[in-house]
Amino acid sequence: MKIAVYSSCGNGAESAFLAAYRFIPDRASLWDEISEMFPEHEFKVYVGLQGGTTIDEDGVTILKKAKNVPYTLIPLNYGVEEIADFIAKDSPDVAVAFSTPSLPYDWGPVRDSLVAEALRAKGIRTIAHSPRLSEEAFEKHKINERLRNLGFKVPNGVYVNKKLFDSCYENAGIVRNAYRDYIRYSILNLKFPVVIKNNSGAGTVGLLVARTIDEAISILDSDKSGQDKIVEERVLGINFGAEVYGADGDYSVKGPVIFSSDEDGITDSFVSVKFGPVRNEKFKITELKETLFRMAKELGVCGCIQVDLIFSEGTWYIIEINPRFSFMSMLIAASDKKNMFLNFIEPALGKINDVDSLEQVFAIDFKTKVYDEAPIADVCRDFDSINTALRFTLSSTDGEACKDTEMTMGGFSKSSELIENLKEINKKYPLIATDEVVKNIVALIEYAERETL
Repeated sequence: MKIAVYSSCGNGAESAFLAAYRFIPDRASLWDEISEMFPEHEFKVYVGLQGGTTIDEDGVTILKKAKNVPYTLIPLNYGVEEIADFIAKDSPDVAVAFSTPSLPYDWGPVRDSLVAEALRAKGIRTIAHSPRLSEEAFEKHKINERLRNLGFKVPNGVYVNKKLFDSCYENAGIVRNAYRDYIRYSILNLKFPVVIKNNSGAGTVGLLVARTIDEAISILDSDKSGQDKIVEERVLGINFGAEVYGADGDYSVKGPVIFSSDEDGITDSFVSVKFGPVRNEKFKITELKETLFRMAKELGVCGCIQVDLIFSEGTWYIIEINPRFSFMSMLIAASDKKNMFLNFIEPALGKINDVDSLEQVFAIDFKTKVYDEAPIADVCRDFDSINTALRFTLSSTDGEACKDTEMTMGGFSKSSELIENLKEINKKYPLIATDEVVKNIVALIEYAERETL
């Protein structure tokens, strides 16, 4: 069978929003491993230049190619139909969307879904979400409303059209802005404190907490991102994440993974630590998995979704859905002892080879400010428990670059063994697995495994 894996959303190196990713092991190694696992199938990857999430590339050129899996670059100026024609000319039996995060708008899955529709119209089976699901998840207030209508717990919130909210500043002829009055009234009907976040952004970038109505309005006024906002009641509880893989009613729920959070109960994706899978039934894990399985069926999931969750006073709340690869996907793969791409490809093969939760191993995810390739490569060489090291660079408008490395570590049947191995890394590489990282992970694991809340 000929399997096309594609990721159609990329901005190229000239974009101010290019994020650069460098993986150890490199993507080429993972694709070759996939090819070796399934010699009866022929794989080909189609990708827009996006900084290295899908293959090893820097936005300009391919840095390293797989030996057995050919890559084809999607021209940046191609539209949806052109991309579909581009893939279809190779006559694949099935196409798999490997959607990735993008900045400043997290709309990669939307384009991939549109390409999938065009491929389906040509008679090509495709593993990709419907355009409706991808677009609703992109505009977060829409997916929240749909989930609420389906009976799932989501935070109460208010959607803010920023252009209307600011119209009185942009047009001197507007003396009184009735929309601002409406938004203020609606926010006042929420329970404070509230969380204010971008309606269509990626991750937790720009997320703020307001404790009063005046603070909330001030935050909305001061924001110059141009993005619409959501103002939500802050649900007090424990932050988790999970992923669901599958299609056509055949789904595997992965996780959950517990996240650390700050004093406001917010998980900062740039500093948090993660641990999973969490099995402790004090968190009603069985109920959560049943809920997420039902959600996948109701939404018609076709591929992968990552779900942000909060466990609050015995109840699970769905905070956000990302219908794409996330950086949690690496931790899930480490728990499954799998090649990370395999979870995305299995639905195309006709059956998900699920891993029993009791057979999963424990894994953690943490970040370090060490970015240089040499020391990161050294720790990966010395400790085979490091499954993935992701070196990440994001340029900003002021010329400064945000650089860090995200480490995924796993392979342990007991959490105590994981902690001991982490302490060994700390002794040899204290700037990578810092004392603070060790302290935070130990505290997170102890909390997750404690008998009572």
